[in-house]
Amino acid sequence: MIESAEHKYFPWFTTLFSVLLIVVYSITAYLSHSTSIDFKLLEKFGAPYAIQIYLGHVYGVVLNNLIHVNLFHLLSNLLGLWLFGAFIERRIGWFKMATFGLVCSVFGSIIQLAMTNDAGLGISSSVFGFYALILIMSFKNRMFRMRYIYGIGAVLFGSLIFMSITNSVFGQQVAIEAKIGGIFWGFLTGLAQNEGSIKWQYLTLFVLPFSIAASSLLYAPWSSEWQCARGIYFHQKNDLNRAEQYYQASIKINIDNALAKNNYTLIKIDRLSKLAYNAHVKGEYTGARRLYLKILALNKNNRWALNNLKELP
Repeated sequence: MIESAEHKYFPWFTTLFSVLLIVVYSITAYLSHSTSIDFKLLEKFGAPYAIQIYLGHVYGVVLNNLIHVNLFHLLSNLLGLWLFGAFIERRIGWFKMATFGLVCSVFGSIIQLAMTNDAGLGISSSVFGFYALILIMSFKNRMFRMRYIYGIGAVLFGSLIFMSITNSVFGQQVAIEAKIGGIFWGFLTGLAQNEGSIKWQYLTLFVLPFSIAASSLLYAPWSSEWQCARGIYFHQKNDLNRAEQYYQASIKINIDNALAKNNYTLIKIDRLSKLAYNAHVKGEYTGARRLYLKILALNKNNRWALNNLKELP
């Protein structure tokens, strides 16, 4: 992976990728009429919500890295990209640097999604991964010795602590997990380096953690959003028994999951509606009235129940 010439490559990828990030932000900011991005635009620009990702929109853990929520978010990531990304690209070339950055971003997004039900936005996982790689490689190859690398590391570590505090105290949602995922991947890549290349024996170091992380896109029973997504899947197939089980599991994990609660209520209304209809047509008016009232207790504006209730003798 490591080349012999310290400044052999011009950072073309860093340059063009920076332009891409600026263009994407400029378009979303223009459509938002603000420097802070309207969250309604996220899905349209490739950053679907957790439930959508679990329902098959897995591109969200890739394209989400192109989107930044405000100008400070963009500028801080561009600073990290040029400080660390360009440094690495000059030494190993654009393809290896881009591949490493992509894997860092995807791995970080998956880790954050699995732990917080949010894949996150921006390239901060790559930025922290770049730094971790430079730090490890600086002990192995003089090309990777960066000025003030320990001071920069202290600033990055301090920023993680600060972001953790703001998340806990002020309810912010800064992607700490994605950054830690990037650091892990950077350290792993640096440790696997041996005299300028990665030996095949080290491949399991990469395949195993990435495979485990990627499997959470398909199976994450600890996640309320994953449980809700499975409920939606079976709901659409009209398998109400299984859908109900998943909605119940989702609500048990997170009682505030509004979508799971609403969909679970729809299933209960659907079942009560069938029972009420059968009772009504059979002339069992007392039972039908009781069932209509149960439906209205779940949804007081249910027109079907209201209209049929009026028709009862």
